[in-house]
Amino acid sequence: MSESRTFRGEAGFGLIEVMAAVMVLAIGAIGFAALQMRSMQVSGDSYYRTQAMAIAQDLAERMRANDDTAATTVYLNAASWTGTPSTTSCVTASCTPAAMAAFDVANVRANAQALLPQGLVNMEACIGSSRTCVYVAWDGLQPTSGTSGQCVNAAGIYADPPANRPALTCVMLEFQP
Repeated sequence: MSESRTFRGEAGFGLIEVMAAVMVLAIGAIGFAALQMRSMQVSGDSYYRTQAMAIAQDLAERMRANDDTAATTVYLNAASWTGTPSTTSCVTASCTPAAMAAFDVANVRANAQALLPQGLVNMEACIGSSRTCVYVAWDGLQPTSGTSGQCVNAAGIYADPPANRPALTCVMLEFQP
């Protein structure tokens, strides 16, 4: 017959070890979940940046293809980017360069709104340069240069992200038309 002896100081020692192991495992699982959440957020940010850069590149290529003084005026007119978009379709109809520019602006604006949350596009002269800048912004940021709440600051450098966002939600493409 075997005799089991329990000493007074050893009672419940296995339970404490198990609880400590479970606590370490829980902390590790919470850390892993936080890492996964951050990874998904960064992937989403990367997706939006890729879409925004594709939109900006699309606009630059459309402008290069429609190289006309009247068209350039339409592209660079701030009202083109904030007003009511053109409803003229140049897919099936013959269009003047200015009408084609208005059609391009409407398509690019529609793409930004469809592919980005609160997606906005703007084109203006770059700060301190003879080049043209295309700004694509999302999540409530303004696609312009200048003061706070906008894509780039008054020096033409990407602005710091607002306090309520982990990253700046805009891209700028500088090109020579």
